[in-house]
Amino acid sequence: MKFVLLYEDKKNRNAVEKQFIDAGHQVISCESSNDFFQAVEKGGYDRMIVDVKSWFRGLSVYRYFGIAKKIINTPIMFINSPEGFTILDNIRPKNPLDVYVLKEDGRDNLVSRVA
Repeated sequence: MKFVLLYEDKKNRNAVEKQFIDAGHQVISCESSNDFFQAVEKGGYDRMIVDVKSWFRGLSVYRYFGIAKKIINTPIMFINSPEGFTILDNIRPKNPLDVYVLKEDGRDNLVSRVA
């Protein structure tokens, strides 16, 4: 499977990326809103892994370019999601294949949480 990973924190991004690569997946690693925007525009991925804090940092850019609408059908693993978090920017509804990883759940064994 091919994933787009949005995680601005380098140490955490590298740790998550390593888990998925070690499990045989391809990862397009995005350290900024610009990288993420370009990956979405290019396409060719199956799922996304999104750090919620990183998403909200780039929210004005994503709103301007309508990113939430472009990923409306893409299953997303939300890392560090707050309790009860289910949608992005009130545009993208919850997808039944979405996965929510609360901050207190940590980042261990993320690959096993993807359906």
